[in-house]
This record gives sequence, structure tokens and C-alpha cells, in this order.
Amino acid sequence: MLYQLEDGSIHNDAGFLVYMSTDRFLDSIVSGDCCFICGRAPSKTDFNKEHILSNWILNRYKLHSKYIDLPNATGHSYGSYTIPCCVNCNGLMNTIFEIPIREYVLKGYSHIKTALHRDGPLRFFVWLALIFLKTHLKDSRIPLHRDKRKGSGNISDAYAWNELHHLHCVARMFFTMCDLDPATLGTVYLAPALCDTGIEPFDYADNLEAQTVMIRLDCIALIAVLNDCNATGSILEADLMKLPGPFEPLELRELFVHFTNVNLQIINRPKFMTHADGRLGRLAIRAENIPSDWETRLFDQTQFATLMNRYCYMTKSVEGQKHDPELLKQGKITFLKEPEGGYKYMKYQKWPNRFNSR
Repeated sequence: MLYQLEDGSIHNDAGFLVYMSTDRFLDSIVSGDCCFICGRAPSKTDFNKEHILSNWILNRYKLHSKYIDLPNATGHSYGSYTIPCCVNCNGLMNTIFEIPIREYVLKGYSHIKTALHRDGPLRFFVWLALIFLKTHLKDSRIPLHRDKRKGSGNISDAYAWNELHHLHCVARMFFTMCDLDPATLGTVYLAPALCDTGIEPFDYADNLEAQTVMIRLDCIALIAVLNDCNATGSILEADLMKLPGPFEPLELRELFVHFTNVNLQIINRPKFMTHADGRLGRLAIRAENIPSDWETRLFDQTQFATLMNRYCYMTKSVEGQKHDPELLKQGKITFLKEPEGGYKYMKYQKWPNRFNSR
């Protein structure tokens, strides 16, 4: 059986909080110090720190003493880049996600490709959703200004947390054991990454507004759109099939920009809901209003240029060439190769404003 609490949250017969209302999410997780998975307070269970990037990633790529760039133009050590989590939930995430995904990464691109075809993208999708969610939850604990004379508040004070509530429901579904409608899954794209490029074999990027995320680990890269019901993947599919791999680091950054840009252009977005069946004692996450045709705005050169300048600022281009920073600022440069050679924009820049979603 399921039981609803005064704040709209739901717990089951065992006392587990299987659904956190938006208010509970904001009070206990975003602003509080409860475990971001089960919602328990530190006074109720044993706690430890959950690394936003798992220790196996930090160890493999020697990241503990390196810094991640934050939205306030400062850095934060990966080694202390953590959020509150209880021991039980930490161990559960390690068993369900980190151990098997580590094995896939160690075996290489072809093994992950086989796993995606055989088992579907759910495990990788939720894993990326967890990393994305943890990254932005951490922003609620980092001051916007290191110098307090410049003002107070945290990096996340302007975040639209209501829009991340659904993602929180998805990220903790391994704990709540809720059902997930396959149509709810966002885009997951696996790309082969070129190794031995002289650039470190790890990279991470995300975009809060578009809810997009990319991670590069040795010879594999995963890009996900967490809120699009695979619309972005459908729109880009024909162009992506034409691009030769493996991709250099800067090419992967540009691919991430294309996924982000397309998702920001979608007009008729789906709506996500968590439904409770009290009789069966089950929750289900569903997407509603999924259109038969995705409608998009026309290509926005200014938005594309802004994204390219933000994510492709690295000075080393493909094949060791330098790029013109002014062309990058204008969105008039691309690093993606086509089979016949040369560098061209992806053809979706001339897209129609409707795409079939099936």
C-alpha cells in the first residue's frame, strides 16, 4: 500500500519515501542536508559523502587534485566535490551503476555498444541523470561569490528547481522501484572517442537549461538529453549517421553543442508525471502530450554561436590546427569532419520545423 503525507509525498508499507513532493525535494534535498536518494536525515541513519563523479573515475583519471570549472567562473576540487548521501544509498548506487559501468568502460566502446543494443539505454540514462543532478545539487551549497563583499547567495539561487524535480524522480527510481514508461527516456548517444590525442582522456560538460550532459572516458563518449523523450536523437539521427568516427575531444564538444542547441529549439515539449497506484502499491513515471510531430524553431545562429563559444573554447583544434577565436564567437566554425573530408556545418541547420517522432 501507498500512503500520502501532508506535503504530497508518498511512502510505502516499509516506511520508504517512494515519492518526494516538490516541496519536500526543495526543503530536504536542495536546501537541506538529507540523503538525496532516500530523503533520510543524518540523525536517522549513517551518512558518508557521495562523490559527484565516482571514485573509480577520480582514481582512473587522477582527478582528485584537479578542478572542475563552476558557473561562477571559479574552480572546485574533484576530491571534495560531494553531496550528502547515506551509506546504504551510496552502496546501492555503487552496485547498480558504478561497478557494471566501470567494467563496460574498461572493456571499451564495442562492449558498451553491445550492452545498449541488448539491454537498452536505461542504466546509462539514469547514471547520467544522477551525475547531472548531483552536479547541480552541489551548486546549492557553493557561494556565488567567493569574496563575500561582492554579495551573498549560492550559485543555484536562480535555478528553476521545479524543472529538476522530475529528473530527481528518475534518478532515484532504482531506490523507489517505480515503473518507467520507455517513452519517457531521453536521448542517449554513444560515440567512439579518439584516444592518445595529447589531451587528458576525461571530459565532462552539461547544460542546465537544456538538461544535456556529456562525459568522455577513454575511447567512449556518452551524450544524453534528459528531458526530450528522444526528440533530439530523432532530429539528429540522419546527420549523425553520416559523421565518421572516432571523434577528437573538440569534435565531441561540438556534438554536445548540437544536441544542446536542438533541444533548446523544440517547441511542443512533453510533460512528465509520476502516477501512484495505491492499490498495487506502485509508482509509474510517464510522459504525457508526446506529439506525433516535433515542432522546432528555426535555426538560431546567435544561440549556436553562444554555445560554441562556451563549450569549444579549447585552443587546440582537430589535427593540431588552431582555430580563429573570432569565427568561433560568431558560430561560423565547425570541427566535425564529413566522409568526403573538410569541415561543414551539420545539415540540420536547414531543418524543417516538423519532425515525425516515431
